[in-house]
Amino acid sequence: MVKNVFLRGVVCAALVLALLPLAGGGPVTAQSPRGATPPADETVQATWTLIPGRAKDLSINAAAMAYAAGNDGVALRWRATSQKWARMSGAFARITAAEGNRPWGVTEDGNVMRFNGLWWEPKGDKVADVAGDAVGNIYIARVSGAVEKWEPLSQSWKPVPGQMARRIALDIRGKPWIVTPTGQIMRWEDGVWISLPGVARDIALGADGSAVIVDASGNLRILRSSPTRWVPYTGVTGVVSVALTPNGGPWVTLADGRIFATVLIRDQVPLTEEEDKDKAETPHAPVPQAPLAQAKPIIAPQITASSVQAGDSKAAESTAPDAKADTPTAQGIGTSGGGSGGGSNSNSGKSSVSPGGSGGTSDPAASTTNEKLEFVDTRGTAQQIAIGRDGSVFALDTSGGITRWSNTRGAFESFPGQLARIAVDSQGNPWGVTSVGRVFRHDGTAWVQVQGVTASDISIGGKDDIVLLANADGILSRFDMATGKTSNVPGLGVQVAAGPDGTPWTISKDHIAQRCGKSPCTPLFQLARSIAVGPDGTVFLVNTNNLLMRKRPADKKFSQVLVPGHTPASVAVGPNGFPWVVTSERKVLATRYFERNESGDRVLALKSSGDTSGSGSTAAVVASQSASAFTFTKNLKFDKYKSSDAEANMGMLSDVHAGHTGAVYISGDTGVFKFNTKTKKFEALDKAFSNSSLADVGEDESGTLWALSQVAPARVYRLKGTQEKTYYVINSTDTNSPRNMAVAADGTVYVAVGESLYKKDASSNVFKQIESSDIFFVHLGAGGDLWIMNQSYDVQQYTGSKFENRPKGTAQEAQDMAVGADGSVYILDKTTNLLKKWNASNGRFDDVNITQQMHRVTVTIEGRPWIVNTSGDITSSGDIWRAKD
Repeated sequence: MVKNVFLRGVVCAALVLALLPLAGGGPVTAQSPRGATPPADETVQATWTLIPGRAKDLSINAAAMAYAAGNDGVALRWRATSQKWARMSGAFARITAAEGNRPWGVTEDGNVMRFNGLWWEPKGDKVADVAGDAVGNIYIARVSGAVEKWEPLSQSWKPVPGQMARRIALDIRGKPWIVTPTGQIMRWEDGVWISLPGVARDIALGADGSAVIVDASGNLRILRSSPTRWVPYTGVTGVVSVALTPNGGPWVTLADGRIFATVLIRDQVPLTEEEDKDKAETPHAPVPQAPLAQAKPIIAPQITASSVQAGDSKAAESTAPDAKADTPTAQGIGTSGGGSGGGSNSNSGKSSVSPGGSGGTSDPAASTTNEKLEFVDTRGTAQQIAIGRDGSVFALDTSGGITRWSNTRGAFESFPGQLARIAVDSQGNPWGVTSVGRVFRHDGTAWVQVQGVTASDISIGGKDDIVLLANADGILSRFDMATGKTSNVPGLGVQVAAGPDGTPWTISKDHIAQRCGKSPCTPLFQLARSIAVGPDGTVFLVNTNNLLMRKRPADKKFSQVLVPGHTPASVAVGPNGFPWVVTSERKVLATRYFERNESGDRVLALKSSGDTSGSGSTAAVVASQSASAFTFTKNLKFDKYKSSDAEANMGMLSDVHAGHTGAVYISGDTGVFKFNTKTKKFEALDKAFSNSSLADVGEDESGTLWALSQVAPARVYRLKGTQEKTYYVINSTDTNSPRNMAVAADGTVYVAVGESLYKKDASSNVFKQIESSDIFFVHLGAGGDLWIMNQSYDVQQYTGSKFENRPKGTAQEAQDMAVGADGSVYILDKTTNLLKKWNASNGRFDDVNITQQMHRVTVTIEGRPWIVNTSGDITSSGDIWRAKD
């Protein structure tokens, strides 16, 4: 996977040149052709310069980023401009520079950790060494000697077979070289380990193709070819650790921790978050190499661990800017009023503002309000919202249905189409990404597919409608309306927000909020779930503590904006910097309503085409990070409940069901019961279904309950308040077995009966067959994302024209599955009954590290899985399991 487009391009372009010093222009092998016999006393002359500080390990990558593990274990980052080390958090025995400002380290007790920009995240244990490169490759050597490679998409380690290692390094192509437990030197090439002569204690590789080792006697040696041999350096002995600058200049640490270098890294390289400077720049050399500074030499016959006395020049602590909230500025929550011009704010006395207000600028939407922000409850609900610079507000419900805010009627009104992500251009026309990654735009009359373009997220900024896209790998691109094509732009992120000038503001896979005007992106010192930029350039985000934050104009600090009585989940920003938020309960709150001519809105909605299925290429759409406080990890922990917690003391538990209001239900031999989040028990419904023998239960966004009969003929029951209505899926005499049911937010219902699939639109009373064969179970996600299990229990996703195996090619067999409104997909493996989660980025199902064998699964609108055991074999310890935060 491309982890840094800019840097990977530079590194790959330099590969041929970088390897020129080696025989035949290729990597050195043990079979390099022999040349003339080298002299017996062959050495490499070098001038060594004492570097401030003391360390026990060093690492430098191809982008000239240098890190060290200090004698006390503290992680250190080299500051090229000041020529000294800056202290970081964390304590390590081994450290490696990696992609961007994200080093990895191994602690004294063997835990391997990655710096995410704010803290160190654990990534494994029982590790002896770690090696990374500037484009994202990471390898480890376990304490056992096993060599493994990090798979970022599945967040797991993949074995590299064939050899044991105690030290590891990566060449410019990302291939590992190792030192085995017996000191043998080997490199990985085309799936096999190739031996090299010599015995080593440490190894380092340079971006120019050079390789050095620390031999068994503590001497530093460089690899030479024709014949292959290790030639010693003069001037230094007692070496413990070595690193190479991109152009092959060694840095070494001695036994007493002193650091010496043959060349210095002098130019400014990308700064870490801890240096808090907007001026950080990427080196612009044609190949990634460290600029050289000819140091004033230390003249000594031989540098040893005791021959030179130098003070320990410790760097001052480098402190990130204070990201704590300042004084909150928002007032209390009011309730939107009705009437003409709707949505009046009784608290502020202001019902709406036109974009820009009285700004008196050439771009009225771009002036920034200095008013206090007072949130108003619109009485509307949504999963996601987007606001255009003209003040148009569009929203998506939990099934991807589109709505548009009306000031006149004080409500969200239906708009044709179904999407997984939405954005709004300067003319008030919506754009979006479907559940299978196809991009659509509304031209003012109908939906039009943007041919050949796929994405996972979309945002539009500026008067000229700069369209930015992010794919599931985090690669950013810009769509050109004139050519109909996209081009990559610097930066990374799985969520993107376009600034007025087209600058991408993103959230990375690990929740880091960043500004990506250049590569690498500039971090904002916030972990975020949602980010938005207004036409005036005001930046808002919802952080992982569920706080709404607003960026100060002059610096990278954020101030908290209170949303009293509510928990923000996502944010959108309209003209003049007025935000709207979606809460954790999917309520939509507004700080201002934007005046605009709404006279044509209903006519447009009625005459517009609602077809957003499309054709052609598809792409993964990653689950939304802003759905709620729940965050998926592969090591999920669960709370346990018992079916006996139900008021009727359920004797036989059949299934668990999640609704579009966030409610969770169980069904069994004594009916349907709803989970009470306060008492933590399942309680009887106020009004029960007339039939207690049910195959499935669902709930739409209004709280209306739906149920499917367990026996033929297939009947669907709708329980609205105390009123029950019955629908026959086929007819009253049909004998096909009901399988299961999927309910959309708006009340659209899908039912699997026999081998066929039926659908009833929300506005209809009739079920129509939409698929005639090979259907077993049906499930519905965000944006109309339709999944099934076929008659062979294979998991499949609808692409708009057909059901396609997931993973593509050879499908996963499942006993049960569930799809959440946030896009998350879970299955229970047909063979093992163990829980797995769909990874849209790499197109496969990842194991969830739990050992409980379960039988049914559901996913709430926030992406939280619930699983149940229906056999009663673990009833004593709880048979209903809810994933913890």
